Amino acid sequence: MTFRLLEGLALSNRDDLHLKEQQMVTLNVPDMTCGHCAKAVTEAVKSVDSNAAVNVDLETKTVQIDSQSADAAVIQALDAAGYPSDVKSA
Repeated sequence: MTFRLLEGLALSNRDDLHLKEQQMVTLNVPDMTCGHCAKAVTEAVKSVDSNAAVNVDLETKTVQIDSQSADAAVIQALDAAGYPSDVKSA
């Protein structure tokens, strides 16, 4: 019985960290204009998931992210860094 309770707590803590299965998402980040912006955006994503793979494309003003973090958590971190973003539709 105690094991199931602890197992339930571990699962709820995982949800609190905004973790999910590894997934690729592309975000529109229209305010990116230079290398400094690309670095700031990458750091903001990595602040949410240090293991995320981040590919910034300044020409298309998009960021492709392969991460376990929820999209909303990444978008919130980018917004806090001064780079509002939204999920790019297919």
